Order: sequence, then structure tokens, then C-alpha cells
Amino acid sequence: MQLDLFPKMATGRDPNGKDDEDPWLKAVENADVFVMYNNDDEYEISKYIFTIFQNNKVTYVSPEEHIMPGFRTYQAIDQAISASKKMLLILSKESIENFSFSLETLLTLEKSLQTNKLRLIILLKDGLGEENIPKLPMLQLASHVILERNLHEKCIMNVIEMIRADVTIDSVLPAGNLAAGMAWSHFTGYLELVLPELAQGIQKCDWFNDNPGHMPLCLFMLLPHSGRSTGKLGDDDRDVEEVGQIEIIINHRPYSPKVCKVTERDKNGHIKSEYFCVAQYPGAFCALGTIKEEILCSFTKTQRDVEVQRFYHYLNEILNHEKYKQYGVLTKMLMYDDEEKGESATISYQLRKGVHDVIRNQLEKAAEGVKKTEETEHYRDEVCLLYHIKDTKLVFKVKDHLDKNKIRYSQARPASSGERDGDSLSEIERRVRDARWVILFITESSQKDMISMFLAEILSIGIETNSLNVIPVLNGITPAAIPSFMRWAMHICIDRDEDYLDMIVDAVRGKDVSMKSQIPVGNVAYGLAWGFFVNYLKHVLPDFRERVMQCMSKDPIRKYREKSRRNVVVSQQMWEIIPKSCKFRPSLSEVDAEIKGPWKVEKVEKHLHGAKRIFPCNLWHICTRDTDYYFAAEYLTPVKTLYNMHISMIAGLSYEQMMNQREDLTEQLRGILNTASKREEYQEKCGIIVYDDSSDEPLSSVIINTIKKETGHKAEHDALLRYLSKDEEK
Repeated sequence: MQLDLFPKMATGRDPNGKDDEDPWLKAVENADVFVMYNNDDEYEISKYIFTIFQNNKVTYVSPEEHIMPGFRTYQAIDQAISASKKMLLILSKESIENFSFSLETLLTLEKSLQTNKLRLIILLKDGLGEENIPKLPMLQLASHVILERNLHEKCIMNVIEMIRADVTIDSVLPAGNLAAGMAWSHFTGYLELVLPELAQGIQKCDWFNDNPGHMPLCLFMLLPHSGRSTGKLGDDDRDVEEVGQIEIIINHRPYSPKVCKVTERDKNGHIKSEYFCVAQYPGAFCALGTIKEEILCSFTKTQRDVEVQRFYHYLNEILNHEKYKQYGVLTKMLMYDDEEKGESATISYQLRKGVHDVIRNQLEKAAEGVKKTEETEHYRDEVCLLYHIKDTKLVFKVKDHLDKNKIRYSQARPASSGERDGDSLSEIERRVRDARWVILFITESSQKDMISMFLAEILSIGIETNSLNVIPVLNGITPAAIPSFMRWAMHICIDRDEDYLDMIVDAVRGKDVSMKSQIPVGNVAYGLAWGFFVNYLKHVLPDFRERVMQCMSKDPIRKYREKSRRNVVVSQQMWEIIPKSCKFRPSLSEVDAEIKGPWKVEKVEKHLHGAKRIFPCNLWHICTRDTDYYFAAEYLTPVKTLYNMHISMIAGLSYEQMMNQREDLTEQLRGILNTASKREEYQEKCGIIVYDDSSDEPLSSVIINTIKKETGHKAEHDALLRYLSKDEEK
């Protein structure tokens, strides 16, 4: 059934934005499905598909029929994707190469799937099969229906069933830009604290003083392509042995970087020399390996490899920032392929090489794992410049600089809408595949222009047949405008760095790019959310309820309950509190004096990433006139990373961006928890409380209201009371 949209849109419409009474969005929200198709297919779709929708009372909205002339089409589509319950994308032979999206539309699709909001259905007509669907993650994860002419009505009825069904993509969440958030989390939460004290700690240790010249003042960070860590460093390597740790106390909290002995042997296998170094797998980084193995997330090997490179480049930009050069001197990242055969895949080889480089002061600042310039001989061109006609002047400057540095390049310019000039898609594909690097220009003037799905596929990580790498060059926009599915590990912002031309050349030649201004940040929320789940919640939630009830049965809580004889409510979830200001508080009683405690719930201890990890959990108490509320809660740690990035001198995260990232973090974590709830060990064991810490409402009141909603089912509440009563009888 087609919604009666046009009469509502006749007057009072702002063509440049949305308002609270936007009839377009109201129609999308009320419709059963939002439909997108190519204009050339409109007659056939209206006659043979929409007619069946109308006969079966399926309400739909499509931009081809319903967008008012003069309205920004790309903006309307992006808003509709976010607002829709279901989305149907109809692909035909004609549209498969010509269907166009703006970069913003691709970003909206990507984000909607990441947060498990959008239910995307793809209808394939004209004999197309699933193999014809562009290899973009958000399209590959959709539900697919093939329209067979002899079973036309039956196929459309299948689509209608999917539209009406309450189905989700809960078993598969697409990977986004994980590395950005993980890199910043590791820097602000660990390196920024430990590195200033590390060199002094090494100089005081016996290994350094007993082995002069054989222990560098440096932290080695192991970044294997698999993202996996061993139980202990060198568990499977006879030439690496953990011998101790450097004890560092910061703000009354202990940190213990591991010290390893690395053995060097001669050709006959005899010990030639021994070296000592401080080495570790970054915990935030190792989340990538865990996610690859985690069935809750669809995360391919190719996506993982891209995220490994992104982590390296993001962290490298931070550590080599001009303001904090001392951090770069105190660290060395060792990125290597641990899944290949040969000596270079071993930890001992990487550590020996790293130690020799540091001790001999021969750090060449070369990007580990990024193929060097000489390998470009396998390609016709070193660089392909991919740009829009609006960016021609900018591209001319880049070409001139590449010529001066004797770098071979080709150029590819897709034809704009209604334009005869421009390169064909087949020619663009050839030039892109013949180049080692693709420089993709995304500017304020060209960002809104449409790109075909076919062109997006060329730049997607779905291409497995070559080692394409994309370097987005941005002007006037933020890194948030770069779709995560593109195979890019680093980006360059023209409007932030005057020497952007030299930075492009350095990037192409495999050198580290040193930032002098603020480091622009894109979507860090996705990586922060997944890192928090994988590195923390995944370990504390499985036996959470048992540990809480064990704590409730012990003194002094048990004695207090026996004495008070009041109603007792125990929350069955761990509550992660997200303050709107992003200001982190380590103790809830600091925020609200009505919150008493904490009582220590039995902690979880595990050996992870080559180190012992302790996961504490606190139980809190709020006393009202007739009821005692007990609950486990804490401020969400990743918001501390966001706040530290905001106040940092090197992170380009404005207050508005911090607020947007905090909202994204909340959505991403909810999406992950909704997915995790399908498994018994995580089922409904963690909840989120968004707290407006600038309001007059106390946190204790917010928590009580939240727990009342949780325990609103009388049967569940009575079960808790019976449990506690039996415990008292004992």
C-alpha cells in the first residue's frame, strides 16, 4: 500500500534539512518497508511488485516516488535508512553497475548494520544470482531473494514475509573501523601512563645492570597478523623466556610489563648471545584476534588484516606526533605475519631483530608489514589517483609533486551524472588493479556526489585477488566520512597539515607519517565498544550472577539483612553507566552519597596476552524507606578514553565530536549486548544506564528506577526473595 505522502509535503518543507514534523521521515517511520531501486526499473517494479504490496496491505516508501523536487536526495535517503524498519533494495542487470549511492549513504548503511538496526532485504531480478551482489559487507549480510519469472508472485510473497517477520542479523555483526578506538584506548589507558616511568624502571633492574649493552630502554609491542597472543611470551619458542617484570606504581595502581630473555644462536644451534627486553602483546590489539574467532561477529581474515594495519598506523601516528616524540623513542612496534611458515613468523626472530635495531640505533622508521617500494615492480603504476571532476585543481598539485619525486601514477575519474566525459567503470577497475596504491580524494565539494556500487566494490576489502591499499586524502571533512569497508589503513587531511604533499609521498614509499597538528579521528566508538566487550565483559559476565549471590550471602551484607528485615531487591545485571559529559568517576559513592559500598565481589583472574589479568567487580547498596537495593555497577571505562582524547593536545576530538562518539558508543555497545544475549553465558547479564550528570536527578534515583523496570515481573522478584530467604534459613 502506497502511503499518502504528497499532500503532506506540499507546503512548509525545508529542502535543506529535516524538522520535527518532517512528513518524509514520518512516512518512512510509519511504513512497513523503505524501497530503493533504479529509475530505469520503475515501470516494471510499480506494476509487478508494488501492486502485490498494495493487494497485501504492505505500506512502502521509495525516494523515486516520494522525494519532493528540490530536496536533497542523498540527505533524504540517509535519513530514511536510519528511520526505516526494513529496507528493500531491488537490483537488476541495468542497475547493478549504475545504482549509485553517496558516500554518506554507504556510511549510513554501514552504521545501521553495525548497531543491528536495519533489516536489509535484497531482491534480485532479471536472472541475477547471489554471485552478482557487489562484495560490500552490508550487502553480503542482507537477506537475499531471487525473483524467478515463473514463480513471480510466490517470490514477492516471500519478500513480504521477510518484511513482516521479526528477524534480525543477531548472529552476524559486520566489522567496522575497530582499530581507531583500540589504538586510542591503549595509548590513553596504558602507554601514556607507563612509558614516562618505564625507562627509569629498566635502568634500575638487575637485567639491565648485569647485561650492559644487551637490554634496550624500550617497550616492544608484538602485533601478529592473527591478532592472537600466547599464554606466556615464548610458550612455543625455545629462544624466548619470561624472566620477570618491571614493577611500576602509578596512582596507587601497579603495572608489571614483562621482561624476556631472547637467545641468539649460531648456525649449529649453540647459544651465541643473550639479550633482555620488555615486551608484550597490547591487550587492546589482541581483541582483533578474539573477534575473528568470536561467533558473535562476522569478521573475515581480510578485514582482520586491514584492522591490524590500521592499529599500527593509528598508534604510530600518536607515538610519533611532534609533541610526544619521546614516546616514539621508548617504543617499537613489531608487526609480522605469524601465520606464515619460516623463521620470521617466530617471536624470537622479531624480538632479536627489534633489539638489534634499537641497540645499534638503526631504527629506519619503516612501516612493518607494509610492502616496500621495490615490490611495486609487480604493478604497472605505483599510484592511481581516483577523484571527482570537482577536485581537478587539487589533483593537479598532487600529480606535480609525484612527478618531482619520480613516482609513477595513473588517474581515474568516474563520469558525473549526466556527463559524457570521464572514465568507464571497466577502465577505472583496470587502473586501480594495476596500481600498488590508490589515492582516493574525498573533499567537501565532492563528498555528496554519487558513486556506483561497482566502484565501491573495487575499493572494498571484499577484493581478495590483490593487495590493494587505499589512502583517502580528505579536505574540509573528517575521517568519519570514510566508509570502513574500504581497504584503507591511514588517511591524510589536507586542511590540517600544510606538508600534505610530502605526507602522500612518504605514505606511498612505506614511511611513517609524522603528524604535527592534531590527529584527526574518525569513528573510535566501534573499536572502543568491541574492545570493552572482548577484553572485559566477555570474562566477567559468564558467572556474574553466581558471584553476586555469593557476595550477598557473606558478612557484612548477610548480618545487615538479618537485622533490617526489609524488602530486598538484587539486580541480576551488571550496569554500565554512561555519563553524558563523559567525565569518568571511579567510585559511585563519589557521585551520590546515597549509594553505599562497595563490597568486593569475587574477582576473575585470567592469564591473557602474556600477562595476568584481574577483573574486579563491586556491589553497591541503596536504602529506601522500605527496600534495600543491591546491584553491581560501574562507570563505563571507554568514556574515559573519549574524555582523555577530548582534552588531549594531540587528539582532534571536539566537544561536539565527543558527544557524537559517546552516542555512537552507546548504540554500538547495545548492539553487541543484544547480539550476546542470544548466548546463555551472556544472556541479559549486562545493561546500560545513560545518566545525565548535569541534571538535578541523583544517580541513585536513576538506578532505582532502572532496577524497578528490570524486576517489574513479579514472578522474577518473588524468586529472588525466595532465594534470599533460603539463604537466611541456612
